[in-house]
Amino acid sequence: MKMLNGEAGAGPLDPAVKAFEEHRQEFIELMREIRKKDPHITPTELQKQAEYEMISRGPKSRAFYRVQATRRLIGGGDIVKKRIDKEHNKALNAVSLATIRECD
Repeated sequence: MKMLNGEAGAGPLDPAVKAFEEHRQEFIELMREIRKKDPHITPTELQKQAEYEMISRGPKSRAFYRVQATRRLIGGGDIVKKRIDKEHNKALNAVSLATIRECD
């Protein structure tokens, strides 16, 4: 990629752009790994599973582990997975509402 090498622009590469590209490449590689394990997975489920894996791999604070342990003790389950499912459902609802409005 020319952008990552700094050849595309006249000045030095913005650190935010570089970090974004690195995370994007990591996400793509993770999606490929998941696709190899389960080739019949739907694109939506693939994205959800890749997001969950990315969040699981990242650094977490002591507070995160404390809240997670408390929720599991009281039967709350995995809060990260629930949050990802909730965000995907909101996104799907927004897309379906937009398509309904276009049809009207």
